[in-house]
Parts: sequence; C-alpha cells; structure tokens
Amino acid sequence: MRYIMKQNGRYYFRRKIPKTIHNYTFSLNTKNVKIALKKVACFLRYSEHVFIDLKYLSKEEVMSSIVDTHQLGHPYA
Repeated sequence: MRYIMKQNGRYYFRRKIPKTIHNYTFSLNTKNVKIALKKVACFLRYSEHVFIDLKYLSKEEVMSSIVDTHQLGHPYA
C-alpha cells in the first residue's frame, strides 16, 4: 500500500515527484481498499514511464515538466 493514503474514509493515490517536494495526488473515488489497490495498480502501469523519465532530468527540467505530469490526467476523473 505504498502509494495509497486514506483521508476522511476515502482512498487517495499519492506519489512523490522525483527531485521535488511535490506529490502527485488524486482521489481514487472509493472507500473500499480492494478497489483502491486495483486502481493504484492500473494507474502505476499507466504512469510509470513518466516517473522514470523524471528521475533522469535536472531539477529545473522536472519543475517545468510538472505541468506535463498533471496533464497526464488519470482514468478515474
């Protein structure tokens, strides 16, 4: 449950953006932990390449790429 946090009974995805103090966070729109785990696994497959790419950029490049990361969207919006 590395990327899951629970707040007010709802589960959220949270992952630190490399080389920043920022987190990429969004609601998983569920109160069920089993559903939350399935959604996190799906999103991790969907986004892994973006986070890997960010690890190899300079801090300045990462900061300018944060907008692109947020534009990724997520399949649960």
